[in-house]
Order: sequence, then structure tokens, then C-alpha cells
Amino acid sequence: MAAHGFPQFSDGNVEIHFSSADEKYVLHSHVLALHSSWFKATLSERWNGGGENTMVNGKNRWVYELRFEKGSSEDTLVREQSAEQTTNTELYVGSNVAPSRGRSAEQALTDLERCYHVTTLKDMLRTLYHLPPTFNPRRPQSFSVRPDIVALCDTAQYYGCDPVVRPYIENHLAQNQTQFCEDCHKNPLSMLEFAIAVRAGWIFMEAVTHIIGWDEEEYEEAIEKLEELGVIGLLDRKRAEFIALLQTHEYRLLRLDPRKNERYRNHHSYMAVSCFRQWLNERISDGDGSGLEPSYASLYREIGNAPMEDFKPSLQHHKRKANADVLNSTLKAMRPDMKLILKRAQDIVRPLLKNEARRQDEGHDTRRPLTCMKIGEEELPWVQK
Repeated sequence: MAAHGFPQFSDGNVEIHFSSADEKYVLHSHVLALHSSWFKATLSERWNGGGENTMVNGKNRWVYELRFEKGSSEDTLVREQSAEQTTNTELYVGSNVAPSRGRSAEQALTDLERCYHVTTLKDMLRTLYHLPPTFNPRRPQSFSVRPDIVALCDTAQYYGCDPVVRPYIENHLAQNQTQFCEDCHKNPLSMLEFAIAVRAGWIFMEAVTHIIGWDEEEYEEAIEKLEELGVIGLLDRKRAEFIALLQTHEYRLLRLDPRKNERYRNHHSYMAVSCFRQWLNERISDGDGSGLEPSYASLYREIGNAPMEDFKPSLQHHKRKANADVLNSTLKAMRPDMKLILKRAQDIVRPLLKNEARRQDEGHDTRRPLTCMKIGEEELPWVQK
């Protein structure tokens, strides 16, 4: 067997032709039947009695051809004798055969797609002999490898060897976890579609964590796609939980009281609470927070991370509305009370600032959506309820 190439065996009894370019590969019938329900059926005794297999050195020998519908990239693996009776199919010409002149762009595209199908089927057969799929090495290990993985999954399901192929796919996803997490951060909707196609649970959960925290406009634009993917019910439910969570924490912020200890409670405490509530109400009225405007998350991040000096404009605004002579002498006196209010507010919003995504963002963009919500494995759409 070739160490790095496609597996071939001198003692094999199954011959597979992928193209007309003398691409012939010899494999073992017992390995194919063991790992693939499709091969198990076509190599079974009920097929052997039909005289469609030949004898070589006293052993049964089967020949298969990968046939394509004429002018199409739709393919099927058939027994050689059946292929001879099929007049509307043809073998792939082969990537090492120079294409004839005058071929249209559509024909060239069909050839390219056929080559892609051949490579995918070879990758599937490699895994039956415990060799990892190649995933076209000319492609970078990121965005463009996803179609390869989806195609391999679909092919494995068709030939009934998904349990054998899936560990190799999961291993590839795990080895490139950083890149796939980055893709979930940049384009979670596309990654959600990919996760559903290959049933990758952790990628599905990562993508959903980002989508749940989208602002209202961005989420509305995604509804049609979510309906198409069949996950709108799950996302709407988690989205409702997310909004309720924001509203609960805003209610707690608005309910902040002055110092609880009567000994220290004075008009400075009431002024500090008044200033904070005024600032919070104005931000919520502008669409921040549970209003889910594009900059909604900045409200919670400012409360959770901003120093007290950032709230000075609100104090000045309050000062203009009050008696300036009185407030001039109390601004400094209010600082301890204002710090206390902000510290209690920071404790309230801390759960909202928790990042449940695998990708821990080191950026300082206060406008980026919150990622404090996640789903459990039991909520995956393909898990039996």
C-alpha cells in the first residue's frame, strides 16, 4: 500500500475506475463491506449469483466505475456490467488528460465539479483504511475547506460509512479550532449553516452564541435564513431569554438605592443615585441596552469597565439643572457615594459581560455584541428529544 497516496493492494479483489485516464484502484471487498452499508449490499451473496462478477485466481472480483450523467456532475458508482448497459452516463475524462479545444465555460465547470467529486470519493475510501482525508492541500485551512468537509459528509452518508468518516472530520475541526472559532466570530450565520450540514455541535453552539447577541436590525435580516435552516424556533426562544435577561438587569440598575446604612445616608447619596438613574434612563431611551440598537452593548460595558470620571458629563448636566451654588460645594462630597453606586452597578452587569464563546475577544470595541448566552448540547437540533 502506498504510504502517502491512495491505498492500493496487490491482493485486493475490488477494482474501482474513477476516470478514463487509467485511474484504477484495487481494494479489499471485506474492508469495504465492513465499513460501508452500500458496499455490503452490492457485494452480498444475492448480487454474486447474477454472474456480474468474475473470477481471478480462484477469487471473486468486482469492478466498479464512477459514472456521470452526460453533461452533468451528478455521479454514481456502478458495477461495470451495469455501466455498459447505461447509455446516458460516462466516465470522467481525467485531470491528467488535456481537454479538447473549443470546450465551453459550462463544460469546463462541469469537468471541475467532476474532479471535485472524484477527489471526495477517494477521500472517503481513504478513511476506510484509517487514512485521513486530504482536503485539497492547495486550499487554505479556513473558509474554503468547508465545502470539502460538507461534500465528504454527504458522500459518507450516501455510502453508509458516516461512523467511520466522522471521527476524521471531527479531528480536523478540532485541530483547526482557532480558525473555525474566528470564522464564527466574523460570519456566524454562514458557520451555523456549515455546522448543521456536518452536525458539528461545538461550532453550532459557538455560532449561536454570537447570533443571540446581535442587535435588532442584524437579527431581523437573518430571520429568513434561520427559517430556511430550520432553527428559527430555537433562536427566537434563546433571543427572548436574552432580552429578558437584559431587562431584568436594567430593572436592578434602576432600583439601586442610596447607602443602606442610615448613619451614612445623606443628600449626597440621593444625588448620586439621581445622577446615575438619569444617565441610565437617557441611554435606554436612546436605544442602548435592551433597546438593542447597534451600539446597545456599550451601555453595559461602560458601566462595567469605565472609571467614574467618564460619568462626569452627567454630573455637570445635573448641576446645571440644580442650584449651582449648592452643587459647587457638594460635587467633591458626592464622589464617594458615586463610586459606591458605580461599584454596585458593576456587580449587577458583570454576568452580562461574561464571554461564553470559545474565542475570547481581546479587543476594546465597546459596541461589539454581547456573548453571554449559550445553548447546551441537549438543545442541538439533531439531538433526539
